[in-house]
Amino acid sequence: MFIGREKELSLLNEQYQHNRFSFTVVYGRRRVGKTALLRAFCAGKDTIFYSATEQNNTLALARFSQSVMQRFPEAARVADTFETWEKAIAYVVAQAQDEQLILVIDEYPYIAADYPAISSILQHLLDGPMQSSKLCLILCGSSMSFMEHQVLGNKSPLYGRRTAQLKVYPMNYLDSARFFPTWGTEDKLLAYMTVGGIPYYLLEIARLPDFKTACSAALLRENSILFGEPLSLMNQEMRTPARYNSVIQVIAQGATKPSEMANALDETISKVSGYLATLAELGIVHKRQPYGEKRGKAHYEIIDPLFRFAYTFLYPYQSLIASGAGDLVYQRYIEPALSMYAGRGFEDIAAQYLLLRQLSGTLPTIYNGFGAWWGTDPIEKKSIEIDLVGADHEHALFAECKWQNKPLGLDVFKTLVYRSQFTQTGKKRHYGLFSKAGFTQAMLEAARQDNVSLVGIQELMGPV
Repeated sequence: MFIGREKELSLLNEQYQHNRFSFTVVYGRRRVGKTALLRAFCAGKDTIFYSATEQNNTLALARFSQSVMQRFPEAARVADTFETWEKAIAYVVAQAQDEQLILVIDEYPYIAADYPAISSILQHLLDGPMQSSKLCLILCGSSMSFMEHQVLGNKSPLYGRRTAQLKVYPMNYLDSARFFPTWGTEDKLLAYMTVGGIPYYLLEIARLPDFKTACSAALLRENSILFGEPLSLMNQEMRTPARYNSVIQVIAQGATKPSEMANALDETISKVSGYLATLAELGIVHKRQPYGEKRGKAHYEIIDPLFRFAYTFLYPYQSLIASGAGDLVYQRYIEPALSMYAGRGFEDIAAQYLLLRQLSGTLPTIYNGFGAWWGTDPIEKKSIEIDLVGADHEHALFAECKWQNKPLGLDVFKTLVYRSQFTQTGKKRHYGLFSKAGFTQAMLEAARQDNVSLVGIQELMGPV
């Protein structure tokens, strides 16, 4: 089942439709759906699709040769295997002189790890015979640091030779919801807030009838794929996964500043900052600052939904889960805390909704992104925050998000209006309220008079 990715397919097809040589670099974190995207793009097109694995260069070249010879059996009349990578790829290029041909090398870093010269060989061919061919070359990889530094980076032999690059991100909440056609709206949103927009994760829980069952069967079992996925990802991406694991643990426990993490881990701030930079590259953590401010008050948080859920609800109760008491963990620790826990994820969904509306041209202006704002109330001398703020030079939008079981009322709106006076001053004000349980009658009536938009979870799933 292939869902979504319309923009990504459009970019790939645009390169292909030029009917001349193209070189596209596709990358993104593990499980994000790169291979499925490329297979969907290649469907019905003349393609050699080679998926590299972790093996030595001799075996890798032999497997690549087999892929080429399956498409061009006449090549096997000379030898079972090409002598070198250069000869193998040059043969493919020669077949694409008059007719379009796609060559996908998936998980390219696996080849380069055992045979670093492959990039220089590609450079030689890219600067020579490929230019006059109709080859559509695609290099794909899950190792983010390798693809960004050793394929796209300015020290790479391949630097500056791509005709396009595509970083594949997790899906948004709307596309993720399409994996669950029979689930209720609330469960669809909870699924996204729990595992995020990674297709592999979504498919794992989509086979179950609802969120609660999926949580128990696919997450609260020690031998389940999703339970071990965060640790598995770090083992593949990091040389010292235990240190990164410790950083994520202390963030989950409330240490949000590098100095606090350094104290908790007995590490230097510079080392902790290095770990945080790597985790941020992988999209696991994120440095947040109050919207519209560039200095001070920054903190880190776990933004990958599966990591956040695992380090909040799974790993702290690992012994109980290992004993088979996953259902008990859900009843005692997850279910009572779910409304409060989901609040942060609901803010992310609301921000995505606003971005989608902005793209569709249904907001009053083009805002410079959306994010939380926090600061000090100079009147009451206390810390305050606003869930979402967006602004341009003339307009400002302020929004509050409530994932709670009671309808959102006038008190929340009045608090939002009061707090908004302390940021983005002098601009035309717009307000938005997002609520899981709808709105009180008083709030509905007030919305007809004031400049405020009300968005329930059904509206989130509708056209934007």
